[in-house]
Amino acid sequence: MADLEETGRTYPLYPSLLRDIRYDADVTEQKDVFEQSVRYVRQLLAILAREPLKEQSKVFELVETGRVPQSEMVARMVRELVRLPKHTAYASIGTDESDVDDKPRMTTIPFPEGVEKDELKKRLALVRAQTASLATQEEEIEKQLQDRWQQLGILTAQKDTRKEEATTTSQENKAKRRDDTPEPTPQPHDTLPKPQPTKEKTQTHFTTRRVSPASGTLPSLHHPVVFTDEKTTAETYLTMLYYFSHLTLQEAVKLTGKQTSINNERTKLNKLVKDGLVVSETMKESVSSGKNPLVYSITPKGYKYLETEKGLPPLKKADYTKHSYLVNAILIPAILAAKTNENMKLIGLEHEKMFRMKPIQLPNGKGVEPDSLLIFQVGRHLAPIALECDLSIETREQLLDKVQKYLQALQGPYKERCSVDAISIAFVVPNGSENDVKRLVGIIEAALEHDKEAAPLFLVGAFDPLQIEPKDILFAPTFSQPFDKEKHALIETPS
Repeated sequence: MADLEETGRTYPLYPSLLRDIRYDADVTEQKDVFEQSVRYVRQLLAILAREPLKEQSKVFELVETGRVPQSEMVARMVRELVRLPKHTAYASIGTDESDVDDKPRMTTIPFPEGVEKDELKKRLALVRAQTASLATQEEEIEKQLQDRWQQLGILTAQKDTRKEEATTTSQENKAKRRDDTPEPTPQPHDTLPKPQPTKEKTQTHFTTRRVSPASGTLPSLHHPVVFTDEKTTAETYLTMLYYFSHLTLQEAVKLTGKQTSINNERTKLNKLVKDGLVVSETMKESVSSGKNPLVYSITPKGYKYLETEKGLPPLKKADYTKHSYLVNAILIPAILAAKTNENMKLIGLEHEKMFRMKPIQLPNGKGVEPDSLLIFQVGRHLAPIALECDLSIETREQLLDKVQKYLQALQGPYKERCSVDAISIAFVVPNGSENDVKRLVGIIEAALEHDKEAAPLFLVGAFDPLQIEPKDILFAPTFSQPFDKEKHALIETPS
């Protein structure tokens, strides 16, 4: 240790003091260099402030943000497009990629103000005169309508009504002709029943009802999805999965009434998974704020086992989406209603995937695919219900087309495919509002403008399928009907 001698006394120099002395000496010697370095740093900061670097630093940090499923993004886009103001649309303008983030929104030019009635009559007369040579004769139009109605099976149902109208019209026309001009010699086609020309389409006669008397011997047992035994087995859930395609554990125990022994029921499902008859997967789409549930479905080996042991034909496996989850959520309380009501039975069930494999085939080659079809026996009556789960994703045009397809199916294809002639077509909006109901009712009324006789077959309701009581889903007056201010139940049997 170094010492300093002063006035005969010795002072120790500690290492820290020595470091400070050396540091001061270095700063003194390198003062110019140090000050120049400081000036360089300050100049650099001033330059960066004026001209910041815009290139990425190649260093990224993963930041967790809110996750939105692709289906929800699509639904948002659909809702935005459906709710656009009138005369407004989005358009792809085909420019370079720099415009991709822009939303090319266009608005049509307002129409000019209309003309007076007299001017409108003059213009219409002018158009008629100019297009007279291009027009189709009235008789030819009527003949084409006759042929078209015959193809659709409408002519037979309307024949008597048309004949009466044609007779009245013919008599009125003859009276007018006597006053004006000599009556022309009847042509061959004038002897056929000829409907009176109107501005509206003649209403179709629908013989289909919501409830019909049962004919023949009725089944004595419930459909297999109505579980009434005291104990469950692994095969109980294998059978349930066949008819539902997919089930969560919570849905499965709700169907069997074993919510209080959910762990034991999970063991039975896991045994099916271990045997290779069933597979369990986490649901891809989010259906709640919590963790996505585990979903069970049958494997090809499981379908082979059911075909061999129970004679159930294999079905095509489909994805389990949020829509599928909500269809099951609506079906389960309806099925439990039959389980708890001794005066009714569920005797038929077809899930959406069964209709995808075999739709209700229409004459034009298209098909109708309900989300499910339930057939209830209530006393001596049958009450079939076709369910449509609406997530407010389909456009007005798609819904109009769906209703028109149902109208075509009711002319014969539905009875041929499902072997029943009654039906209630129930549109359900899960967790929807009264505005959602009004929107759907308005669209259905537009589709039925010329077929109002079919209005009683269509019902629209909104409720929480996870909270509704089984008896209420079928018998409570919670559904709205087109052209009717009263509320209705899904099943209303004749008194």
